[in-house]
Amino acid sequence: MLLWRLWHILYAYSVAGFSISHLLWGPGLHGVALVVAAVAWVVGWVFQVASAYRFRRVLDTLAKGTGEEVFKTADKLYWWGSVFAVVAVGIVLLFVAYILLGVGFLTTKIRS
Repeated sequence: MLLWRLWHILYAYSVAGFSISHLLWGPGLHGVALVVAAVAWVVGWVFQVASAYRFRRVLDTLAKGTGEEVFKTADKLYWWGSVFAVVAVGIVLLFVAYILLGVGFLTTKIRS
């Protein structure tokens, strides 16, 4: 009896011009989209930390080769910015690290 009433309600709903598909599929797909977005965010964060780990060696070599201490500071800020990039504070640290990298490259003296 309950199933018969439910069928009549859904039929009347669709005859009136409304779609019933969101009643059956809508909420489940929103959850899937949220999970996909969260997984993509975490995978991107893991790649960011992995690239920062590799970039540390490059910045260490630059700091030793040029004698500029700003590359060591940029290295630390880039590393911690990548680690904390999962929250908003890390993005600010990454921005500051990129600025320091630019300053380091512009103030490096050419050795002859």
